[in-house]
Amino acid sequence: MELAGRGTYERRLAAFAALVGRQLDFLAERLTDRDPVVRAYALRVLVRCPSPTRRSRRRTRTPRPTRGSG
Repeated sequence: MELAGRGTYERRLAAFAALVGRQLDFLAERLTDRDPVVRAYALRVLVRCPSPTRRSRRRTRTPRPTRGSG
C-alpha cells in the first residue's frame, strides 16, 4: 500500500484499510511494527478472520450423540 510509506496517520490508515479489506499478507508484515496502533490492527485480524485450519477442524468434528427420551 502506498500509504504505508508515509507518516503515522497514513500508516495507521493503511493498516485499517488492510484490516477491512482482509489483506492478510500486508497485515502479517505489520505484526512487529513500531506503532502500537498498527500492531493492534494486525493482531485484530487474527481474531476476526478464521484460519483455514480452524475452518477445516469445524467441518471434521463429529456431532455429539443426543440423549434419547426412551
